[in-house]
Amino acid sequence: MRARRAFLVIVSLVITCLVARASEARVLLGAAALEFPEPTALTEPSLSDEASWVARRGCRLVPLDADERARVGEAAALAARVVSSPAFARSVSGRQDWVLRRAARWVRSAEAGREALRLLTASERRIAVLAVDDGAEGTCETLLEHAALHAYTPEGADVVVVQRSYLRDRAIEAVAATLLHEVMHVLGFAHPVGALDLDQPAYRRSVPVLLAELMLSSLAESDAKSPPVATMGRDGGL
Repeated sequence: MRARRAFLVIVSLVITCLVARASEARVLLGAAALEFPEPTALTEPSLSDEASWVARRGCRLVPLDADERARVGEAAALAARVVSSPAFARSVSGRQDWVLRRAARWVRSAEAGREALRLLTASERRIAVLAVDDGAEGTCETLLEHAALHAYTPEGADVVVVQRSYLRDRAIEAVAATLLHEVMHVLGFAHPVGALDLDQPAYRRSVPVLLAELMLSSLAESDAKSPPVATMGRDGGL
């Protein structure tokens, strides 16, 4: 009897560990599942080309470690909480100055924000999250075209790549906004690309940028309504 009870306890512990490990392997942002590939996944065709492209620039494409996975999970949960709120839906619906690219032109679309929010909460995409690590010697060239950018989405891939230093050091709100921005790229929403485009209206009003900014505004309003607490903040940014 004791042996059977001990066996059942062991089975229960194994199942608990497996469930916990499975829950760490992916997190949700809306209906999108953010997944964390293991090192062996970098040799698969879907990721090996990207890893090679990154390596040619003196960088390394790496899986997230346990702490980074936890940080992405925290940021995704924060973003998901905001975008699922009725107040955020009202903010999105209230903006009429969204822009979309159509026939090689950027045009206004009052419905773009609502459509983006609908896709975010309905599209069950599996998105791999990886990091770029420049190593201890700092030999990695800038992968992006502007110093204010810290993540990117390879064209046509369900992949988000984040700079490791940004993921570790920036405020969780900034990481949440960046994840939301990149997930919207995976869902098909673009903006002008180039070092000189960041201050252009078409960039600032594109879905990935404006949706992330509205999320940050919602967080700021929520914090303003909360009782003040003593904190040590860190600078953040998209």
